Amino acid sequence: GEGRFICVQSAMHFEEIYSTLQKVDSQLKVPTELVLTDGETKVEPFKFTTKKIQDLGLTFRPVEETFSNEVESLRSKGLLI
Repeated sequence: GEGRFICVQSAMHFEEIYSTLQKVDSQLKVPTELVLTDGETKVEPFKFTTKKIQDLGLTFRPVEETFSNEVESLRSKGLLI
């Protein structure tokens, strides 16, 4: 089929990102809460399907692996203390 594909496994709320980063590296200083400009603290992530891209053979690696690799890379470049 024609069209464009968003190659992302899932949408995560900021709190879920922070929690996952903390699990990946407990030394990281990550926020514990996000307060939006309108005072809200929680916005539901959008929903989408990855069926088309998976039907083409794409598989996703776990987000924890991606975060772990990124933290390691940033540390090796001196961008994280």
